[in-house]
Formats: sequence, C-alpha cells, structure tokens
Amino acid sequence: MNILGLSTQVPAIYEYISDGGYKDIDYNGITIKFSKRSNKNITGKSYKTILIIEAIRMLGKDGVNAVTRNMIAKKCTQDDFRLLFDDGKSCSRWIFEEIKRILEIGGYDNAQVSKEIQ
Repeated sequence: MNILGLSTQVPAIYEYISDGGYKDIDYNGITIKFSKRSNKNITGKSYKTILIIEAIRMLGKDGVNAVTRNMIAKKCTQDDFRLLFDDGKSCSRWIFEEIKRILEIGGYDNAQVSKEIQ
C-alpha cells in the first residue's frame, strides 16, 4: 500500500508473500511475516502486478474507489498496464474487474479492455 502511494503509514511488520506456508519471524525487534497466496495470484507475474493485486485484495471489494484507482493508474507505465492486463486474467474475478477499471483510467488498449468487460 505504501509503495503504491495508497497509504502514508510505514509498516511495522514487513510482509512477504509466497506460495509457501505462513510464518512469523522476530529479528531485532522487527517482525517479518510470510503469508501464503494462491499461485494464480503471484506465480509468473510482474512485481508491479503483484503489488496492485495485493493492494486491491487488502482494500477489499468495497474499499477500492475512484481515488485509489486513479492513484494506482498514475503509478503505471504502458508496459505496466500491458503486464497487468495479461497477468490479471488469472486473478480472482472481482480483482480482475478492478484491474480492468484501472486500465481504462490509464487509457490502456481500450478496445481490448472493453471487449473483456463485456
């Protein structure tokens, strides 16, 4: 959330996602948390795509709005949009719906995104 500019809070716990198990490690007063995610949401995807998918997931179905979509779109290049579109197809349906809205805001290949929306 912080990396995408959706939060100004500095995390007290550093969280890493993987397809492995859950585990918390305390190191010199810092908590490092490993969280499991479905392969379809992380495997073979770009770093930016994973950040966006995780931000959308953390915000929840009712937490993503026009402001957050615009903030995410402003952080993306056309290459990011291309990867987000391709990588996002294998996400949960509600997350991909949000991704398509972000793509529209960013002006990415409107014909293809419109085709996918229908």
